[in-house]
Amino acid sequence: MEDDYFMKALAGPFDDWPIYDATVIFAITARVGSTSLVDAVARSGIASEVAEIFNPRHHGYVIYGELKPNNAQDYLNRYFQRFMRTGRLVFKSNYWDLVTAIPRKDVRDRLFPNLKVIYCYRRDLLAQAYSLWRANSTNVWHVADPSAAIPSPSSAPDFAAIKASMDNLAYEVHHWQLLFEREEIEPLSIAYEDIAADHDAATRAVLDFIGSNAPLAQTTHRKISTTPEDIAAIDELRRAVLEQRSDNSPARYGDAALERPSGSGDAHPRAGSDNGPPVG
Repeated sequence: MEDDYFMKALAGPFDDWPIYDATVIFAITARVGSTSLVDAVARSGIASEVAEIFNPRHHGYVIYGELKPNNAQDYLNRYFQRFMRTGRLVFKSNYWDLVTAIPRKDVRDRLFPNLKVIYCYRRDLLAQAYSLWRANSTNVWHVADPSAAIPSPSSAPDFAAIKASMDNLAYEVHHWQLLFEREEIEPLSIAYEDIAADHDAATRAVLDFIGSNAPLAQTTHRKISTTPEDIAAIDELRRAVLEQRSDNSPARYGDAALERPSGSGDAHPRAGSDNGPPVG
């Protein structure tokens, strides 16, 4: 089976070595603004593009089958040759994609030299979960065409599904933090809300962190606008979750993840709305 083959490839032996000098991983969860941020960083000259979520074992995410590598290092070298322009291997990954594809720390250390990690997160966990529900409902995840019409969800918000997404997102965030602590990684942490407020500043922070003085480049991706219906739905969901304190929601998410960020209306000019948190 392909999975068995890849696990054997991960175990080595590695007959080749990295053809890249450093590695940059964007550690993400869903709906944190990573697509536009990574696109802007790539367009600064680091990469021709950065493939969507990195997972060599998932045929829907990357070009593993097309590259036909001999082992994990060969895969990364070919990935690097295809997408990268400088000496850095750059990709983004969800927690489970990374640890499932490359579960052993010693192998990750071998494959990812001079590692820098950019951790993208979202302060407003409920708005993040709502954004995930809306993307699943409309099948619109990213928008590169400024003239494209954005469909509205065809059904009312599913409170149970959104709350389940909050649980899953909180769980993944928790495991990212555990990984950083366990492996003594000091990431650059960038909040979605700060990316939305000043995209250029967020991009510059990433470039400075990885040691690049490349000029800023503009992303082709635009924010998915927050509608009045989105704002009303998020507020209703927020009230409902805060009322359910008996189920340990605050302990699980933290009060800050449930309460609307102060000044959210003025802090997110790219969101396409004069008030409320952006949801794209």
